Amino acid sequence: MLQELLGHRGAAGEAPENTITGFQYAWDVGVRSFELDVRISSDQQLVVLHDESLFRTTGIDRKVWEVSASELAEIETLTAFPNWPKKTGVPRLYEVLELFGGQAFSWELEIKNTAKEKMELISSLLIRMVAEFGLQERVVITSFVPEALFM
Repeated sequence: MLQELLGHRGAAGEAPENTITGFQYAWDVGVRSFELDVRISSDQQLVVLHDESLFRTTGIDRKVWEVSASELAEIETLTAFPNWPKKTGVPRLYEVLELFGGQAFSWELEIKNTAKEKMELISSLLIRMVAEFGLQERVVITSFVPEALFM
């Protein structure tokens, strides 16, 4: 039986979660399938972060949707890994898929709970991005909010 490793948030627990360097770390140790969390920034960019707040991963007490994607990219997400040697901002989903999308075996993209109008936008942008990268056969879109999957 073939067993496949799924990098939860990249390599959560071993590297800064949901970051480019975390996904690279997982890739370097042989992970070829990934789960990540999708949220939306203030400038309507899909970004990769689990929590609604930046506090747990960055120490900054702000909501993801209050901050632009370019600002999020500059915020260090090293709360759990203060000695991590590489820069680790909050990435855009586009950047993660650009680097690993074509090579990874499969993706689980989880739409996180947020206001209904934001979830509709996330769903719409996510479907377009999956098509843009040609990942339709290698993506599972999930959410704890069933309505997000029927928008």
